[in-house]
Amino acid sequence: MSMLAIALCSYVVSATAQEFTLKKDVILKDKVAYAKLTGESSLFKETNLLVSSLNDDPLFTIKVWKYPTGNPEYKKLSGVKIEFKASGKSLVRPTTEYNKGKLVAELFHFWSDLIVNNTIDPKAEADYISKFDDHDIVLAQLYEKTESDYLKKMVPIKRDTTAAIEVKPISENKTREGSIIQETEIYQGGVYLMSMRKLWTSEWVMSFYRNVDKAMEVNDTATKKIQVATLTIPSIALSQGIGKSDLFTNMDTKVSEIKIVSPKEAEKQITRYLTKQGYL
Repeated sequence: MSMLAIALCSYVVSATAQEFTLKKDVILKDKVAYAKLTGESSLFKETNLLVSSLNDDPLFTIKVWKYPTGNPEYKKLSGVKIEFKASGKSLVRPTTEYNKGKLVAELFHFWSDLIVNNTIDPKAEADYISKFDDHDIVLAQLYEKTESDYLKKMVPIKRDTTAAIEVKPISENKTREGSIIQETEIYQGGVYLMSMRKLWTSEWVMSFYRNVDKAMEVNDTATKKIQVATLTIPSIALSQGIGKSDLFTNMDTKVSEIKIVSPKEAEKQITRYLTKQGYL
C-alpha cells in the first residue's frame, strides 16, 4: 500500500472516529455540546433516561429491558430499549453498561451522527435500528414455544410416584475460575426423570433437563437435551438458610419463588414440586 493510501485511510478513520462523553448531564461529542441527558442509570437504580436536544426537545428514551419470561437461558439478551419519540420506532441493545458515562459512550459510538441540528437524522436512525435487529430475541421466543409444546406432549412420565426419588451423581469438575460443575441423574422407581447440571459459585444455578431419543428441531437445529426448569439459589439461602430461590419452568415459561428446605436435597424437592405441578 502506498504512503498516500495509508494517509488517506488514516484520515478516514480519524474523520469518522467520535468521542462521546458526559459532563453534568450534557452529552459532548469531541468535547462539544451535542445533546442533554436526564434520568437515572446506576448499580442501584435501573436505567430510565431521556435524551433531549440542546433546545430541550425530547429525542429518545433509554430504559432497562429484560427478557420477558425471565428465562435464565436468555439473560444475556437483556439490556436497554431505545425508543425514538418522533417515529415511535425502537430497538433493544443487549448487555449494555449501567453507568451513565459508559452507557453514553457505548450507545453513541456509531459510524454516522444520530443527532443533526438538534433532531434525529432519519437515515442514521434507520441504520442504527438495522444494526440491532431483534433476531436473537425472536429466535429465543420461538425456541421457548417449541420447547414448551414438546414438554406438554412428554408428560406425565409413567412411574410409581410414591417410590423414593434417587439422585445418581455423574460427574464433578472444578473450573479455572474456581467454580464447581456437578452433574446428576434423577430417577423414581427406577424410571429416568431428568438430569441436573449445577454451576456452584457464590450461588447455585441448577439446570434440570431431559435427555430424549426424539430430537426437537428449532430453526433447522436439532437437540436431544430438553430444558425442564432452572433453579437459582442465592448465596444468602445457601449460607444462612433464609430467603427464597427462583425456579423457572420451561413448560409455562414462568418464574416462581420457592423456599429450599435443604440445598443438599434441592434435587428431590424440585422433583416433587415439578411432579405436583404436572411438569413431570
